[in-house]
Amino acid sequence: MAATAKVVKLKPKASFAAALKQTATATPAKSKKASVPVLTSVPDEIKAAVDRYLEASDQVKIHTAEKDASGAQIIEFVRGVQDTDGFAGRFRHSYAVPGASGKQIKFVSSNRFSIDAEDAERIATILGESFDEMVEQKPSVALKDDVMNDEALQEELMALIGDRFGDFFETKIKLAVKEGFDQQVYRVADPDSLPELRMLCRPYKPALR
Repeated sequence: MAATAKVVKLKPKASFAAALKQTATATPAKSKKASVPVLTSVPDEIKAAVDRYLEASDQVKIHTAEKDASGAQIIEFVRGVQDTDGFAGRFRHSYAVPGASGKQIKFVSSNRFSIDAEDAERIATILGESFDEMVEQKPSVALKDDVMNDEALQEELMALIGDRFGDFFETKIKLAVKEGFDQQVYRVADPDSLPELRMLCRPYKPALR
């Protein structure tokens, strides 16, 4: 008796375009602005409440502007004190700043900075041998644009990547400061190079409480 032949089901060929479609998220259409009806029958007490609300909103804007300007002045002053203490080996994150009324405000900084990877070489020049000790380099991988525009590469990618990782992906480096960066900087930099370093490694705005 002849053996029964086995029927092998082939897996459907993967489609790069279909994969993109399945993972795509739709962007909702922007709704058109509709005309807003103006109420005509509004009680006097509600009209008065509207006036009070608008007046208070204007006052909030004025006080916010005053608060921001005063805060910037305080931060600039305390940052100078912090730098002096840092270079003298007395670095600290917080200071209490008294006002003329006897009340005080607390200045609090953190070890958080914004850094662009393109500035790595300039930062390394300032930090010298301490660069690797103070700055972390985080790699991230992204699909190359060539793959998005080449169906042959897309088919090959969907079939099997194998050891050809570099043909499809490119690696980008993201920089982040390590713990204690804000204190160690006074050991590595000097008063002349500190302003440039602050431009490259932008510290987060200190909190005033």
